[in-house]
Amino acid sequence: MKKLWGTSGLALLGIFVFSGCQETGSSFKSVSSAGGALSAPRPSPSGFPTPYSPTPPPPSPSPTSTPLPPGLTQGPLRVQGRQFVDKTGTPVYLTGAIICCELAKENGWPFISIEALEKIANHKANFTHVRLGPNTPDSEGPEFVAYLNVGNNKVDLYQWNPDFWIRLRQILQRARELGIYVEISLIDAWVLERPDIHAWAAQNNINGIDEGNCDMMRAHPRGIHEAWIRKIAQETGEFDNVMYEIGNETFDCGGTVTPEWELGIARIMRDELQKRGFGLRPIGTNSHESSIEDHFEIDYINRHVQKVLSGGSKPMLVNEYNGDFIANLTADQFLSHLREAYSKGTVFHLWRGDLGENKWNKFLIKLRDFHSEIGH
Repeated sequence: MKKLWGTSGLALLGIFVFSGCQETGSSFKSVSSAGGALSAPRPSPSGFPTPYSPTPPPPSPSPTSTPLPPGLTQGPLRVQGRQFVDKTGTPVYLTGAIICCELAKENGWPFISIEALEKIANHKANFTHVRLGPNTPDSEGPEFVAYLNVGNNKVDLYQWNPDFWIRLRQILQRARELGIYVEISLIDAWVLERPDIHAWAAQNNINGIDEGNCDMMRAHPRGIHEAWIRKIAQETGEFDNVMYEIGNETFDCGGTVTPEWELGIARIMRDELQKRGFGLRPIGTNSHESSIEDHFEIDYINRHVQKVLSGGSKPMLVNEYNGDFIANLTADQFLSHLREAYSKGTVFHLWRGDLGENKWNKFLIKLRDFHSEIGH
């Protein structure tokens, strides 16, 4: 699928998912976060080996959690049949907006800026989506690199970039205050297809680790993958408005995705969430693979298709489609898609794609009208 490239990544074959030019001028206040050295992996669930090579340093201390301020979300969400319900058992119909790709960097992609969050909230969106990479400094910009940037487009996989996690937590908290649930895509397969921009590829780190390609999805997650997932759980699990997509476009990574990989990621995430007392969060797949989608450990299904989905036995959501598909729709046609999805018990999110600012605003108005129609 065609992606947008920004000035910081023109020297590369591509950049991390649909990027534009580098975001500037953002200011994020700290919501307590743990930086420092990469924690050595805990024993993984049975059957999931986690060897490191070379051996990582000792674990860094766990973050000291302070109570989060109140928010409008009533999570954590859980799945009940074909729908999400909140902590009171009330159904929550998620329909939101994803800011990629037109003016992507201006709106904070592959995260989302506070200003963009507030704008979609003003149009009654209750969902958005962010992607964590792991990126290299030259692909998305240093502010979107989770590991320590050591220069020359290389990272140290045994040390974190605290500012990355502070920024992510700030976004999650503001979304929570606005009543928006945030889907976090854990490991982006679009980036795995491009080892030149992936932090786990040998040429992009100083640790001698070469795990940045699609072939790693043929087997159980290994040490560097497990440490990454546990770090995400540690930093985001206390937020009641998060849900997790195992990986963006794992269906489109050379046909390599396996149940061993996706279920392994899901098990590690649930294990860490429970160890830290956060409770469970919904975990979904974008594998387009029935052996994964139908598995009882997968809570919901994401598809990248140019149509409204028919209902299945669990929540089914369209969270991306071709940019020219949405650009060729009218705002009224988009509203018809929202209504059709609702009638079928599925979800059709607003993916910006190639929409210019004027048309994007018109589509957001239709999103707001739809939420008003269904009583949100």
